[in-house]
Amino acid sequence: MTDTGACPGPCNTGWRKARAAYKTALAAYDPLNSSQTRPEPFKLQPVPPAPDSGWCADCAAKIRAQLADLDELAAQLAWHADGHATSLGSAAGRVSGSAEVMSPSEAGDELADLMGMLGGWEMAYREHHHLPSPPRRGYLALASSQCIAWLGTHLDGILASPIGEDFGREVAEWYWANYRRVKAGQPRRKKPIRCPGCRARTLVWQEGGNRVTCQNPDGCNRVFTLAEYEALEAAAVAALDEGRAAPAA
Repeated sequence: MTDTGACPGPCNTGWRKARAAYKTALAAYDPLNSSQTRPEPFKLQPVPPAPDSGWCADCAAKIRAQLADLDELAAQLAWHADGHATSLGSAAGRVSGSAEVMSPSEAGDELADLMGMLGGWEMAYREHHHLPSPPRRGYLALASSQCIAWLGTHLDGILASPIGEDFGREVAEWYWANYRRVKAGQPRRKKPIRCPGCRARTLVWQEGGNRVTCQNPDGCNRVFTLAEYEALEAAAVAALDEGRAAPAA
């Protein structure tokens, strides 16, 4: 269930941590103990969802980008499932951070599970609006592309519906899980400037891709296009040249 007045996305990670810490401190407070003082309420305000949506505009845009990228990830899973990737050895087939090689059957199972997830959300939204069942679709990779296109067309309505929060969270979970899986063999380049969201130096670009992502383990998960990042980097360089701090994004 969405927090009242708060976007459920990563934009409110700091607010949720502050709220949890306050609740913990309040539970530990004993008004009869003179050595304790009542915890001060935290002052951080949540980022609200956009009008007629369960998510703020930035998080909704991130979900749209991740949903679109699932199409490419599904195609790469299909490539593994056909056995074409096995000849490339461990570099193309390993799960990030492990020595395990993705087998064709394993990739096929992942692709089938992805299609099941996407198709399940499409059916849920169709049933919510009493729409007819989807037409018959072809091979899994093609079917996932068609389903993703349909979900993308109806994304604003989905995010504003009762299933919007769970849908957004699951798209993000699948995106990150499969992104790390199929991109494991491609070089990752750490970018030099700080993330505008969390201020950590955790921005990473996957060589050949068009996304720069924040890998902060605390859950920032900011996503930029390569052009957006290059604009931030140019502004940071210009600020240093002028002898002043870079402006906040």
